[in-house]
Amino acid sequence: MSSDFLKTSEFDNIYNNLPETGTSTGDFAYYTANPEFQKLFHSHFERISIINCHHFKEEEEEKEEEEEEEEKEEKEKDKKNSEKKNQKKKTFLPELFAYEKFSGPAALELAQSGKKVAVLIFADSTNVGGIYMTGYSPAGTQEEHNVLMAPEIYGFLGNRFGVHDIGGNGDGIYNANQKRYSLNKEDYENPEVINPAYGYILTNLLMTHEVQQRMSMKKLPKESVVEVSYAFLSMPSFATGVSGDPIGAMLIGQREEKDGNKIYEDIKRAHSLLQQTGKLAIFCSEKKLQDFAEQYIGDIIAKKKEAHKKLQKELKFEDFKSFKKEVTTILEEAQKNYEACLLEKFTNLIKGTERAGADTLILGKIGCGAFLNNENEISKFMGKAIAKSKYIKYIYFAGLQKNDPFITKVKEAMKNEEI
Repeated sequence: MSSDFLKTSEFDNIYNNLPETGTSTGDFAYYTANPEFQKLFHSHFERISIINCHHFKEEEEEKEEEEEEEEKEEKEKDKKNSEKKNQKKKTFLPELFAYEKFSGPAALELAQSGKKVAVLIFADSTNVGGIYMTGYSPAGTQEEHNVLMAPEIYGFLGNRFGVHDIGGNGDGIYNANQKRYSLNKEDYENPEVINPAYGYILTNLLMTHEVQQRMSMKKLPKESVVEVSYAFLSMPSFATGVSGDPIGAMLIGQREEKDGNKIYEDIKRAHSLLQQTGKLAIFCSEKKLQDFAEQYIGDIIAKKKEAHKKLQKELKFEDFKSFKKEVTTILEEAQKNYEACLLEKFTNLIKGTERAGADTLILGKIGCGAFLNNENEISKFMGKAIAKSKYIKYIYFAGLQKNDPFITKVKEAMKNEEI
């Protein structure tokens, strides 16, 4: 997003004090996160807006009620006015593209071409800011590199929400005490404060550097610096940690099996299993699971020493039918709640992007990697949400090839939503 701020003496002061080309990513993060350095950005902090998506659903419901009342009045007064209003509400679907580069470079190039860009920054549910460093260096993923290219974000969150260092031992391992920048726990639990479970967007962030080979920073020429919006969003995870989950253990050589085909068959089976159990644990009501356990599981546990066939014979057919029905009901509830969760997340993302004034959104296969969400489900509900867009012109899927089936699935979901 172009800005007059980039022509001011305040920006000159920031730019001249930024680390030069060749600075390592770790040194860059450490230096720019320093509170003394962040004082340079204080004049810029006033320009950053935070869009909290937490209450979008309630706001939308209130707005719809108001519009219904207005439409009733207009119909009584003048049908022509009503027709004009309907024309204004017409939705124009954005164009979808693949972008082979990752989201950071994609955001930079598209913003430099004159587009008003919002880029999705993945944030897991425990890492509220989506910002963390391991041993004073960023984790080796594209999302953290994106954040590195907007150095003022550390200070902005610190000023606004009390972002703080919660320790770390610098061993490069994901531990609870690793060096992180995240919101205070009290703030995270307060629904009035930003939370990536609902989504939030920071506008007018400066992209001042590129990351070279995930190792060092390249300072952009002053005229190439741009402003973008960052959209933070978390996703459900069905993984159980690299050291313990069956997929992670296979991939990092902790398993005796050497047959590659066998390993990937097991991965596929584990993926399916983790999704099913994960959805039950996260998206089914606790009371329903408790009632089910008390009614059925207690008897099964009491007879655990008996042979499976004998246990089946002892179960009455009617009881078994009831058991199957209860299981089906629980699975259906979990799936329904999961789908509602996805749709709300992606709808919030679209609405937040539009409120940020962006005409371009950069996405990816969010949640389909280590978090084990199903690509078919993600593409379906992402397409449904995109179909509700009113002002976004372009959506780019970073890191994907032009013929990637994920984009095709998103487009199909958009069309189905229109019908």
